[in-house]
Amino acid sequence: MTTNDLIRRIDDVELPSPGWWGIAARQPVRLRTVGLRRRTIAGTVSGGVTIAEDPRDSTLDLLISPGGPDSPEHDLAVHATLTSATADGCWRFAGSVEGTVTVPVAVDVTYHGVFKRADRALAWLTVEAALPGLGGRPRLVLAGDVNADHPGRAA
Repeated sequence: MTTNDLIRRIDDVELPSPGWWGIAARQPVRLRTVGLRRRTIAGTVSGGVTIAEDPRDSTLDLLISPGGPDSPEHDLAVHATLTSATADGCWRFAGSVEGTVTVPVAVDVTYHGVFKRADRALAWLTVEAALPGLGGRPRLVLAGDVNADHPGRAA
């Protein structure tokens, strides 16, 4: 199977082939605090994106761990559905984030393509989102490049 078998085009929008593209546990991301005392926290993300036959049914599921396993911060779970995808690789997901509260969230994903790495097929994604705290105001800004692996689909 070639990398081209793992890519499809719908209305000039390139997407990975349908299926679960898993983000391996503990891929590093940056979390920036919002407010007067800004700081950057190293965090990790895992989960994945399900690319559906009908792209509008595609979903994103992430588990974000701010500050690592020993951090007093609580993990955040994101579940969102694809609302738009453009020819330049910009995807917008809308859904919710759960932590100490559950609030709406928009997640921007930039799709850079599917690449071959040894015998694996990887989709390179950049994920960005403003993660709300209490009261719904942004508290953390998530940013990071992650690789999503399509198990069982060798490139």
